[in-house]
Amino acid sequence: QYLKGQAAELPVYRMMGETLEDLARRGDALVEKLADAGFSAELIDGESLAGGGSLPDETLPTRLVAVEIKGSMDDFCRRLRLGSPPVLGRVHEGRFFIDLRTVFPDQDSILVNAIEDAGKS
Repeated sequence: QYLKGQAAELPVYRMMGETLEDLARRGDALVEKLADAGFSAELIDGESLAGGGSLPDETLPTRLVAVEIKGSMDDFCRRLRLGSPPVLGRVHEGRFFIDLRTVFPDQDSILVNAIEDAGKS
């Protein structure tokens, strides 16, 4: 696709091409849906790593959804990883973070459902 001049069709280029405004709009909606499901979450600024190989230190500004978890963070993350579909994020200072640049817009509701399911203990 890249050689054909159709790089925009490649998932990594679509993710890298998301505007901060679009990420913020999606993030605000996710935070609201998570709040409706009983979670405390907020949207914060962050950076995405562009990748390894030839761009190991390149970053892109992004928006992160930071979720407070009641109960065991280890159990919550395990349930996310073992869910269908599996969800991976990162844990920092006691909160679970999802980089919206790594989630396609049509997966937002799936993400909310996965977090809600994993939060049930």
